[in-house]
Amino acid sequence: MKIANLIVLLITFFVLLGCESDGEEINLPTPLQEIESEISGEILWKKKILKNPIFGRFDIHFDDNFFYYITSEGFLIKGDIRNGQEIWKKEIFNSLSAGLGHSFRTLFAASSDGDVFALDDENGELKWQASVNTEVLSSPVANGRIVAVQSVDGRITALDFKTGEFKWEYLAVIPQLTLRGTSEPYFSNNMLFIGFANGNLAMIDPDSGVVRWEIPLTLSEASSEFERIIDVDAKPIVTSGLAIGAAYQGSISAIEIQSSRTVWRQDSSIFQDFISYRGDIFFVDQYDEIFSHRTVDGDLEWKNSELKYRELTKPIRYKNNLVVGDLEGFLHFVDLKTGSLVGRIQPTKNKLVSLFSQDNFLFGVDSKGASFLLSVK
Repeated sequence: MKIANLIVLLITFFVLLGCESDGEEINLPTPLQEIESEISGEILWKKKILKNPIFGRFDIHFDDNFFYYITSEGFLIKGDIRNGQEIWKKEIFNSLSAGLGHSFRTLFAASSDGDVFALDDENGELKWQASVNTEVLSSPVANGRIVAVQSVDGRITALDFKTGEFKWEYLAVIPQLTLRGTSEPYFSNNMLFIGFANGNLAMIDPDSGVVRWEIPLTLSEASSEFERIIDVDAKPIVTSGLAIGAAYQGSISAIEIQSSRTVWRQDSSIFQDFISYRGDIFFVDQYDEIFSHRTVDGDLEWKNSELKYRELTKPIRYKNNLVVGDLEGFLHFVDLKTGSLVGRIQPTKNKLVSLFSQDNFLFGVDSKGASFLLSVK
């Protein structure tokens, strides 16, 4: 009997070995190591806010004691952050495709058919509706004069903030094979910064639509089409006179705004938004490793690989810590200066997909559509 069992085990081992050699390597999540958590939290409320699982970008905006979000079924909802209860619910379209924008007391949403909506954040009443003709996958953003919308075909359309009237458009040349997603436009220094699926970052005059510069963030020499995917899906940031953008399977680069000169470039593959704080930038790469680089020259400050392959959310800052969520519903707190894990809380057992900070609270949403408000101590 023992010999028979041994033969079965050997056969199973070689079959599995053969499967692994023929197929792609499976990267298992890094097991969590025990830590003495310096962070504790209290869940103030939990509520299911989405019926369907979340795919792609999901945005929530906060204003005083209220929060706003949209659902894939086409509803725009205003809630009370103190208890999670709905204040009002408006059905605006049956196939919303992008995140939510919120500026100057106005909410912006877009549909898979290219319709853009502007609504009053007080009562949800429709201010105007316009069309950019193609699917929108990122949040519309506004500066009080225009609303900038990037479509899936690489088109940036500017609409009048008050009326939705067409102002100008710019069409970037993008490759046939890209990621399913687009970078959110970003206003800073009276300019509009936007990343494209061709790996370029552009600075555009928001009033005229004139492109001041468009610079490659990375230079791909890959041989296959899949390896040449270099989309800029992360929202660019502007700090210390530099515009910083990141490309998938490419680089993170800092471009001097005035001269359009590339100041530094570091190889890294990023598709989620990153943050800047006190002279450093922080990001999670495609392997779920966390990095801190100096803004001025791109030099590495620290790297944390303890959460590798744990399907991390984009990082957010909470006081002196960086916070990410993972596939098992854990929140991980990382010291901004050292990169050390200093805390861990598990508010849900489902994968976390979105995190937001507001005052002394963390707001999270998991893959089942459940949300929570966490008081952190």
